[in-house]
Amino acid sequence: MPLAALGNLLSFAAKIEIEQQLRPLWIAHYAISKITGTETMQYEDMLSGVYKNDSGKNDRTGEEILKDFSDIIAADKAKGG
Repeated sequence: MPLAALGNLLSFAAKIEIEQQLRPLWIAHYAISKITGTETMQYEDMLSGVYKNDSGKNDRTGEEILKDFSDIIAADKAKGG
């Protein structure tokens, strides 16, 4: 089997695994949306958002991400953590 075919097979398997993990989350989202009367995201839209954001690229730097958690980190340090 050529390596390209093996890579395609692994990519397909990873995609299937991601979808199996996401389906229960979407079902919970759907149920809560129906109970609360809020808007429901379509399953396909959720998948496309996950795959779009799973490209390996991150537009934010590590410092920007840490800044988002600075309050939590400061509170943890104040507690002695």
